[in-house]
Amino acid sequence: MELKITWRIIYLWLCFVTIYGETITFDTTPIEIVDPVTLGADASNFQDPKDTGSYLLKSTNELDQATLSLNIQIQNFRSVSSVYFRAHPVFISCIQNVITSLRKQNLKVQIVSAYKTAIESGTGIQIVDDYAKSGCGIRLKYQNGVSGDLLDIAKAALKVCPEKFEKIQRDIGIVLLTDSVHIHMTGRSDPVPYFSVSGYSGITNAAFQTLAITQINEGLDSFTSPNCSLYNGIDSGGVYPPGAVSIDAVVGALDEPITRSLTEDFKKLVQYIGTNIDFTDSESSAAWCGEVGIACVDCKAKYVGNGLNKRCADRLMSARMYNVIKPLQKLVRENIIGDKLKVLESWDEPYDGKPNGDSPNSLHMEGRAITLQLSVTNTPNNLKLVSKLAVCAGADYVAHNNDHLTIAVKKMSGYEEQSVKFPKTELIAVDPPSNKKSEYSLPVVFTSEDANEFPLFDSDNKGELILADNATVRMFMSDEEGIRYFRLSPRIVQCYSALVYHENKRNKENDPDINIEVIRGYVSNSEQAGLFEDSDKRYNTHTLGVAMQIKYSAGSPDSHTPARLAQRVIDKCSPIFNEDDERVGIGLYSNSIFVDIRSPDDDLIWVEKNELIPGGMTLEQYSDHMYKRAELAIQNRIIDPDDFDEACNLAIVPMIQSFDYTYKLPEVVLRKRKRRAASNKCVPKSDTDFCLATTKHREAEVNEIWKEMNRKHLYAKDMRTALEGCFGACGTCLEDISKRSVTDEDNTKEKLLMNRINYAFSHMEL
Repeated sequence: MELKITWRIIYLWLCFVTIYGETITFDTTPIEIVDPVTLGADASNFQDPKDTGSYLLKSTNELDQATLSLNIQIQNFRSVSSVYFRAHPVFISCIQNVITSLRKQNLKVQIVSAYKTAIESGTGIQIVDDYAKSGCGIRLKYQNGVSGDLLDIAKAALKVCPEKFEKIQRDIGIVLLTDSVHIHMTGRSDPVPYFSVSGYSGITNAAFQTLAITQINEGLDSFTSPNCSLYNGIDSGGVYPPGAVSIDAVVGALDEPITRSLTEDFKKLVQYIGTNIDFTDSESSAAWCGEVGIACVDCKAKYVGNGLNKRCADRLMSARMYNVIKPLQKLVRENIIGDKLKVLESWDEPYDGKPNGDSPNSLHMEGRAITLQLSVTNTPNNLKLVSKLAVCAGADYVAHNNDHLTIAVKKMSGYEEQSVKFPKTELIAVDPPSNKKSEYSLPVVFTSEDANEFPLFDSDNKGELILADNATVRMFMSDEEGIRYFRLSPRIVQCYSALVYHENKRNKENDPDINIEVIRGYVSNSEQAGLFEDSDKRYNTHTLGVAMQIKYSAGSPDSHTPARLAQRVIDKCSPIFNEDDERVGIGLYSNSIFVDIRSPDDDLIWVEKNELIPGGMTLEQYSDHMYKRAELAIQNRIIDPDDFDEACNLAIVPMIQSFDYTYKLPEVVLRKRKRRAASNKCVPKSDTDFCLATTKHREAEVNEIWKEMNRKHLYAKDMRTALEGCFGACGTCLEDISKRSVTDEDNTKEKLLMNRINYAFSHMEL
């Protein structure tokens, strides 16, 4: 089974789980992951001394020519003494970005060395040699003929790599050597960044440390600021969105506080590693942070490290908040010269003296709220400008509290928003807290890639959110207390909305509505266990958000049976599901029906008991009937106009479908066309003097057109008769042709008509 470099791989990196026997894909090259145990006594030669989480891989003569990334060939990265080597996708991605960045400056580099086995000699600098053995170290130099400063290689790495490494709680290390630059990604044994000069004469260690922070800042600012001219600032006491009743109503309330002991959740918090924001870091002097025994970190001047116990609270925030603060800090410096943001409170945790934290039971405990000021000119007017920039940067909620702003964001899965469009709104994919994950986990046979197709959504404060006409979140979320998150396919919502609309579209003004009740939408894993056996056809459908159990509400007419509703689903939902190459699945029950999205290869319909099948059909006949009806619906061949009378009265006569087909007009149309002529109205005749006198001219036209049709191979049965009926027929009230003189104008019109006919035939294509 191939393991793509997607967020699935990122997840494996975060957990540092290696699955032997699978393949990992670098660039477009799949390489099998090797279990060191299979190497026997030689395994010690390929250990990861820095615990970086790199993969042990095996090359071949063919693979040697393949690439780990665009410009990194396997033969140039691995050791020359062994086909086995280590590599890490995040590190390779970093180095590729370094190479690309330098090439944009017309500076081409080459690999001096990368992976080394344990028995190979190295540089004699232990940290350089250890990371080479881990597969997360590389030495770069300029290609022959390229003139450049080695410091520029280090600058490029400092701009593009630290933010990548932070996402997996790793740091960057750089050693400036005499003739090359060593770059590494730290392992768990080194929880802080490393900058050193060893042989390079252009800078001191201290100056290099300072330069590194400056370059990291530049990397964090390497994007074009958004245009905020169309946004408005918030006056003191105001909020965004306007009229918001509370912060929780906009972004959702706190679910589960994130603590350092909840490692999986804590890893998802993102640390701001730059110095373009000031942090108060009130916890830095406390005896412990998070829990007793964990030392607090002073990060006011700069970040200390990305190791889990080296991250400080005030620099940590959710990924969505980070995506707001990162552009906001740049916007503030661009718009308020000489000033920058000052964070008073970001993620909050217990610490010595504050066992419940500074802001207990607030969104700060999840890193989804931040309190900030300006460092220098913290006036209400300047904060109004900052509030405008915050909304422009993507904040979901902003409150102007006179001397500070509170910014909050919604829950979000991953580092980038993954939104799902419904007919009337969009929902953002989220992750549940790790200690509640079992309620929402997908079946074990599903891969992490499959999870992208079945995202979770947050229902908190969204019950009345309209998803589509006649459909709200509350109708499809779980009724179970404590089940906050849900899955739901937009196609299910579209299906339900279409059903309600078509049941009511012909209602007169005082007719009661026909309501369709959603008995069951999403259910959690624990709910499912109490509802269905694993042999039930509904098992693992509601949990995926691809099913609903529905019925006509009480008070509906007796004719509105589950069987009628099932046929409505076939007619209205089959075309909707077909847009994703899926089909409707229906379970017919005594008082309701089950509807789900399924593969075309699965059964279309099943019944709780045969007595429910309408029309005296057998199950096989009923299934065949519904299958055929579904196919007709997909082909848009089931006619269901909004107004029957209008549809009949304004029917458009179809084109002849074959030369042997004769269309019979509907009776209502025939009745409309048989209008009685007025007593003084002319009744056209074909035996008038005019018709008789013009016969030869009409026959000439028919012959001319017929000749052209034969030349174009357009002959078909009865076509000659049709031409004679069209061009040769005559009906008029004019009795005496002598009363009508043919003028030059008439001749001109006749010629013009013939020219148009000839032009049309000359451009006909078979």
